[in-house]
Amino acid sequence: MHSHSFSTNNSIAPQVLIYATEGTTRHRRCEQLQRAGFLLQQAESFAAVKESLLESDVAVCLVEAVDGNRAIVEFYSFIQEQQLHTQLVCMIPESESVSRMTIPAARYDILESNTPVDRLRSVLFAATERHRLSSENRKLQQQLVTQCFAPLVCISPAMQQLQSSLEVQAKQELPFCLVGEQGTDFVRMARCVHSLSSRGVNRFQVFHVGHHTLEQMETELFSNAPESRIQLASGGSLLLDQVEAMPLTMQPALVRLIERTQRHDEQLGMTTTPLPRLILSLSETIETAFQSERIIPELYALLGGCQISVPPLRQRREDLTCLAENILEEIALQEGLPIQALDSSALHLIQTQFWLGNEAELRSILYKACSLNPGHMLTSELLRAWIGTDSNSAEQAGLTLKEMERKLIETTFTRFGGNREKTAQALQIGLRTLSGKLREYGYPPRGGPGSNIKTEVSSELRRAA
Repeated sequence: MHSHSFSTNNSIAPQVLIYATEGTTRHRRCEQLQRAGFLLQQAESFAAVKESLLESDVAVCLVEAVDGNRAIVEFYSFIQEQQLHTQLVCMIPESESVSRMTIPAARYDILESNTPVDRLRSVLFAATERHRLSSENRKLQQQLVTQCFAPLVCISPAMQQLQSSLEVQAKQELPFCLVGEQGTDFVRMARCVHSLSSRGVNRFQVFHVGHHTLEQMETELFSNAPESRIQLASGGSLLLDQVEAMPLTMQPALVRLIERTQRHDEQLGMTTTPLPRLILSLSETIETAFQSERIIPELYALLGGCQISVPPLRQRREDLTCLAENILEEIALQEGLPIQALDSSALHLIQTQFWLGNEAELRSILYKACSLNPGHMLTSELLRAWIGTDSNSAEQAGLTLKEMERKLIETTFTRFGGNREKTAQALQIGLRTLSGKLREYGYPPRGGPGSNIKTEVSSELRRAA
């Protein structure tokens, strides 16, 4: 490449790359714009232009070519392909007519070759300002992506790939489906997509299908009641979690709802109450759910081509340490407690577990450890007692610490047949503390009849005990 740089004393002067099919024209433009205060670089061929654009952040590319249409399309296509912010200014012979339908007009200017220098100077400065705004906008978008996806831990290659897929979905409006194993944190992922999308200023709602009756589904999803979930998420996003748990008789109504959200007029907000964007999640692939007759053919046809697979926790072990620390911070914030830390043995244990229950299982175990050992460093011994003992970790992850504590104590008490000494030892709490908790839960005093059986007693009897 043969190129020459022309600099001025203005350190903030705009940078312009000049390409002209005729060398005399190119040098003449350089002389004119150098006097006007621009930092200039000239290229003698299209290949030289591409090389210069890739080597430095060129604000404006000034193209003076006989075939203006072809030049615009070629240069613009390259800039788009490389995701550059460079603006185009194309100068054409007075006799040539250039179609402005080839590329978005906001990305280029067309001038006649005999345009006065002052006019050309104004156009180049305006193009430079567009370049600056475009660059700043890209930086802000990157910051927004970082902020919106901060709740996700994307250290592993699998999660980085997932983040890229979610970023693409954030720019869309059509429904899509997240599929993964039981216990996957679909809510967090759907919320990230919502926050990054144009709907992020509106509400994000979650409807756990498996937790509701048929009547509740009808009211929350398919009615116009002001407090229904579909109305609360108006203009925002609505996650339907565990769609495979929806009764087959209710799924035709869901199909109609999805079809409504796909209509162009409603996507443009032509209705009085804009519908939310639907995000669905399944704890199995759509194909598996269809083959096992858990979803109807119409729903399968709508969702089959728009599913994103979420990798299980065991396939992204690089994320485990940071994910566990994030969960501990959330527990502390939720319960108003100091943040508890994991020692090296606990971190090693977390790294080596299979985590069949994924995020829900990890969260449940950390909740248990925090509940019974507030303010203490969490060790592998404190975690190991609860790994693999909970078949409903996905449901229990939503319990408060007090509810979790009670469930742990009662489950352990039952496991040891009402033996308080063994229960206290297993829970690593004092015997008097355990007895006090059991009295609070309605168990008779130690040693009395039925002291290992929960009973409903009056507050007077509890105080007497």
